[in-house]
Amino acid sequence: MRTLLATIPVLVATLALPAVAAAEPDCMDCHSDAVDAKEFEASAHRPKGEPLGNACRACHRGITVTDDGHEKPAPVECRACHKPADEKLSRSTHAEVGCGDCHDEPHAVTKLGAGDHKAEKTAICAKCHEKETAEYGRSFHGRAPGATVATCSDCHGSHDVLGRSDPHSSVYRLNLAATCAHCHTDGSRFAAEEVSLVKEYFRSAHGIAVTKGGLLVAATCEDCHGAHSITRHDEAGSMVMRARIPETCGHCHVGVLKTYMDSSHGKPFREGNVDVPVCTDCHKSHRIRSHFEPSSSVYATNVSPTCLKCHADAQYVNRYSFPGLRGETYTESYHGAASRLGDPNVANCASCHGAHDIRPSTDPKASTNAANMAATCGQCHRVDDPSRPMAMGKIHLTLAEENHWLTGVVRNVYVVLIGGTMCFFFFYIVIDFRRQLVDRRAARRAHGTAKPTSTAS
Repeated sequence: MRTLLATIPVLVATLALPAVAAAEPDCMDCHSDAVDAKEFEASAHRPKGEPLGNACRACHRGITVTDDGHEKPAPVECRACHKPADEKLSRSTHAEVGCGDCHDEPHAVTKLGAGDHKAEKTAICAKCHEKETAEYGRSFHGRAPGATVATCSDCHGSHDVLGRSDPHSSVYRLNLAATCAHCHTDGSRFAAEEVSLVKEYFRSAHGIAVTKGGLLVAATCEDCHGAHSITRHDEAGSMVMRARIPETCGHCHVGVLKTYMDSSHGKPFREGNVDVPVCTDCHKSHRIRSHFEPSSSVYATNVSPTCLKCHADAQYVNRYSFPGLRGETYTESYHGAASRLGDPNVANCASCHGAHDIRPSTDPKASTNAANMAATCGQCHRVDDPSRPMAMGKIHLTLAEENHWLTGVVRNVYVVLIGGTMCFFFFYIVIDFRRQLVDRRAARRAHGTAKPTSTAS
């Protein structure tokens, strides 16, 4: 038994001799000047535990080495190992682009799946897309640190890049919002308020039109924020900075922009006044709703509170000499009271003053100009001559007192009549209650002094 065990090492060594003799020479013995050993050692194609030379043969197959060297190897076929990536690439806009155009030489390919490789990723795309990557570098995404910041492949894909006109592309208009939301609804990257704001887009008039209506003309993220040159709203030049909001919205709402710019709000805005309301002050940004939707800031019963954010603000009233008590005088009127009770058909601020075409009443084009009151009031009050009865009353009660004595007299008569009636009935109830108490006490006394009678048997 001991003799048998002693022969095993000798047997193994003997069997191994043909393999050693037949072993191919190490490629690095001859190609060390062409291949950087350190790059190859760190590359994704470096098999663990294998000599560097053996790794070469994984890609450069079918090479026979002789004493005179070997023939020129055939081009490397990456698809032999990377078939899924090759299939995606063949259907992409980069179908004619070779693997080496993006990944360099096979011996230097590194993995970009982990860590902060933003610079390396953008450098790859910059080889062909220099203008776009330059814009990206100046953008919020390009300047932000961290491994989770979006790079080219996060938006466009990697091997499966498709043109923006392709319905399957991640940057196709109907898919773009979902692409952006993939990161911007991640609570680990953004604050809860920002995540909620982005989610609101999908419930907005724009979001519903895109996701449910399939309308290519509906606004998506790129229309408001830009594509490669996205910047924060408080940065100069941003598409969503306050001074550029009308311009940004006006790309789609051309007619509304022209009307707004000629209005009482638009004219001072053009002169640089930052206090006047812009589109997002009335309609919001990601929370834009149809004016037919009760939750909208411009729904009929919500218009007045929206306008009064400025027109009932003491600092604006004093700074711009607004007529005071706009909120109180409207809400105390019939229109205001009915609106507070939820009547969407009653007149609100926009019904009389207009929505985007707001002008001072001295302007001949203003809907509240004396010459236009018949048409303005006639929108709701269908009478033969709406200007005649409407001119006798005013929406804002303080002006009614100043401009027509009859309105004040009628109000005072009603106050006296209603107040006197209420006092009379209150006094009557007190007197009647006192009389009932007296009658009950008298009845109890009479019942206590009465003597019982007996009947003869």
